[in-house]
Amino acid sequence: MAVLGDKIQTWYNNPPAQRIPAANDLGNGESVCFGGVGPTGVTGIYRYYLDTGILLNCELNSLQQDDHCNAGIFLTDDGYLAIAESVHNGNSYCRPAAAKNCAVAGRTSAIGTADAYAQMIQVGDTAKDWVWYFRNGSGTTRPQSYRTSTDRGSTWSAGTDLVTVTNQIPYFQHARSDTNNKKVWHAFTNGHPQDTTCSLYLFYTLFADDGTQTRYKPDGTQITASLPLAATDAAVIYNSDNCWVWDIQIFNDIPHVYFTTFASSFTLHTYHRAVVNGATVTVTDIDTGGTATPHHLTAGGSGQDAYSIGICGDPNDQNACYVGRVTATDTTKATTSEIYKYTISGSTWTQGASISGNTGSLNARPRVVRGCSPTETLIAYWRATKYNSYTDYSGGIVLWSSVRGEMPLNSYSTSPGKPASAVWQSAYAPPGVKLYLPLTEGSGTPSDYVPSGHTPSIVGSLTWGSDSYGNYLTGFSTSNYLSLGNVQTLSYSTLPIMMLVVFRNSSTTQQYLISQGRSSTNNPLLGLAINFNSVAGTVCAFIQNNSGGSGNNNVTITGTACNDGNVHTLGLIITPTTRHVWFDSKQSTGLLTVALGTATFDRFTLGALRRTTVASPCLGNIYGAYVCGGDMQDISGLEHNIMTGRFSAITVPASGRQQTFSLLGVGA
Repeated sequence: MAVLGDKIQTWYNNPPAQRIPAANDLGNGESVCFGGVGPTGVTGIYRYYLDTGILLNCELNSLQQDDHCNAGIFLTDDGYLAIAESVHNGNSYCRPAAAKNCAVAGRTSAIGTADAYAQMIQVGDTAKDWVWYFRNGSGTTRPQSYRTSTDRGSTWSAGTDLVTVTNQIPYFQHARSDTNNKKVWHAFTNGHPQDTTCSLYLFYTLFADDGTQTRYKPDGTQITASLPLAATDAAVIYNSDNCWVWDIQIFNDIPHVYFTTFASSFTLHTYHRAVVNGATVTVTDIDTGGTATPHHLTAGGSGQDAYSIGICGDPNDQNACYVGRVTATDTTKATTSEIYKYTISGSTWTQGASISGNTGSLNARPRVVRGCSPTETLIAYWRATKYNSYTDYSGGIVLWSSVRGEMPLNSYSTSPGKPASAVWQSAYAPPGVKLYLPLTEGSGTPSDYVPSGHTPSIVGSLTWGSDSYGNYLTGFSTSNYLSLGNVQTLSYSTLPIMMLVVFRNSSTTQQYLISQGRSSTNNPLLGLAINFNSVAGTVCAFIQNNSGGSGNNNVTITGTACNDGNVHTLGLIITPTTRHVWFDSKQSTGLLTVALGTATFDRFTLGALRRTTVASPCLGNIYGAYVCGGDMQDISGLEHNIMTGRFSAITVPASGRQQTFSLLGVGA
């Protein structure tokens, strides 16, 4: 099944998915991060845990209804997640990893204004440059360009055109050498195969320690031409038929380039591989695009007839690849396809098992998950229910493992539940933590485990309970709640701020689960509410402005399952420019529209809305609450840690790994 429902990926944004080793996703286990774009243009970063089948998502923004807009995402050598996204021939954005929150907080202002196809690579120069390759422009001539960052994506150089072909649009695949981290290979065609007859070209760039770049043909001949290069400055590795590049994998610094060719007015597609060892180029034919024709995804004459089902190499086996083949059509376009593993012996490729199976639908666009372990190849591909064009599509992304097969999608696992004993583990705590209230005690007054934190007090009386998830508090009312005063003197000048609460509820009445206010006035106020404004299923991050201001920056999600009697998470994030509400890893976000002010809070309350008076109490169970300020981890990482019962800040993870939860849960 699709682990990422109602999302699509294209094959020129790279990598579309990145494996995060367990040692980097600290305390949570091995995962894969995806970039995907929905049929209405909502783009996102999604994290799937391989051991549990749990998916966490972070909706980024609504960019454009266009499959070109999925993010490029990769893990850097020093443990950060680099994320780039762009509109199709429009604004481009980065999530700066140095901020530790680029997946869940605000993105940069527009970096480029006419970009497409984000491809991200880190090189091993002294500055550990991030290099962002992209297609530049929206006219008839659209060069392949690049920009660099030396501060983990916070700032970028101006774009530099790398290759220009007059009145054409060259298409590129870039890959870093596996033996030299200062070397980047570039495979490309000189245009779009439906605009011009394309040949396949190859060259590489060497980065000096100071970031200076020098370019060479595969045989080591230096390219002395000034930028932008012409296509003919590179080496031609295939020019027998009109072609289009799909993938490049590097083995012992030898590029393996996968591409398609076309015949019979694009109804017939054929897959090939070119292996380039110095001046020697070996091209082998893999197979045709299918047993039924035409081989393209869209109806003939749509201008997208070169859209094959797709091909990618195997990063762990230079003698294997994954090929999409059409098995049925409606005579105008493919309607059913499968993805097969192929292996080569000598110069002959042999079709092996279908990794997708016959689902009666389109299985297309196989893409390698970057960073696969040497013992497990991961392939992400698209299972389509509709593809009429790059702006009219539906379906989901499937993850396949060479060890585990097609990966399942599971709901939250609440086993093993909360730890029986709790001892503060500072080395495993989230950065910026101000309150860690896991409610593990089961009786008496609960503890805030943050050192030098606050001593909670129960106002009135509350009832302890326990279920399969663990201990909880219930019995909240306008006279029964948990009070902590102010949490570490937070104010709107202490941004970013994050709150998260774990709860279970069956009532459709408006309820505040957590609030932070001021005793002298009704604002400022931060709160997390369910059934907000008495609308069943609406959750809200209530963000009221300072004492001298008016208005709010509330943000909501409608139609949630907050009343279904199951355990859920609800959170809010405020950054200097953005506001977010988070429900079970589903996020809604927006820009701050009204000034927050600087007044401090002095009333933190669990189980009710409290400022000058108390109102809207929780009518269900609360299992824990967490507040961070002045620093930020990714809420999805903390959520997964809590919902799977790990609670690493009060118990050492079973693996003994440090729990720091930087960007997307990835620790440096």
